[in-house]
Amino acid sequence: MRTGLQALGVILVLFAGLLLFDHYHVFRFDHPLTKWTLQWGREAAWVIRGGMLVLGLWLVFMTPRGDD
Repeated sequence: MRTGLQALGVILVLFAGLLLFDHYHVFRFDHPLTKWTLQWGREAAWVIRGGMLVLGLWLVFMTPRGDD
């Protein structure tokens, strides 16, 4: 059973993956988030993508599950 923080982590990982696929032109992902990350510049966009991925993975794997 997933907690709310783990679900948020999964969402962050999915968005980071979509942003990476959009950057490498695997497919076009027209979402305001892609435009927002690119308006900060190329280096900041990489920091945002990487941060989303790391934070998402952290939330997925390091969130305590509680008692079952």
